[in-house]
Amino acid sequence: GVSGDLTLSTGTATVGDSGAILLRSGDTSYWTGVGGDITLSVGTGYDSDGGSIFLRAGDIYGPYGNNGGVVSLLGGSSYLHDGGGISVTGGTSSSNGGGSLDFTGGYGARRGGNVNIAAGSSPGIHGGGSISISSGAGEPSGSLTMKTGDTWGFHDSGEISISTGNSPDNGDSGDISFATGPGSYAAGDISFAVGLSSSSVGGAVLITSGFSSNNNGGEAKLEAGASS
Repeated sequence: GVSGDLTLSTGTATVGDSGAILLRSGDTSYWTGVGGDITLSVGTGYDSDGGSIFLRAGDIYGPYGNNGGVVSLLGGSSYLHDGGGISVTGGTSSSNGGGSLDFTGGYGARRGGNVNIAAGSSPGIHGGGSISISSGAGEPSGSLTMKTGDTWGFHDSGEISISTGNSPDNGDSGDISFATGPGSYAAGDISFAVGLSSSSVGGAVLITSGFSSNNNGGEAKLEAGASS
């Protein structure tokens, strides 16, 4: 059979805002005390799928409404130490593939939603936060693919732009490095290739060194690898 449901719901409002639902654990004033946790857990399945958890903000149906609701996940603040993190991890499997993580912007009739990933800024001497994207280790290891979306009609496809930040106050701007990993047999290749064209000219490859208004311009070097 099916176990019973549990529903928490506020009342409907015909004029004004509807009521809110607040789930909050208690505070602690003791200096070694830890604030209480809140756990959301669904049931285990035996021969079928486990239960799911859905977090969804409210819709807007009226013709004069604003944007749909937002789902926010925030780590806790800290006065003397690091702020709390947010950890999102796919489920493990002892006999098949692990669970995936999908971050997808919403569909829009005029414009699709964006996916923005940004590290935190800091005025301190340790600098802003870093962003690290890596594929999983294994035999073989996972791949990492960057690709813009396809286009329909007489339009250009999207661009991929990789650039370092500016340094206006007597500092050097950051470097961009492309390197393959070492191999016990053969090291990996680096290939730069432009697209084909069926009705016009093919794409160009342009490598330009940096301009300098106070010193020499940058060099452009191509060097083959040495062998021992």
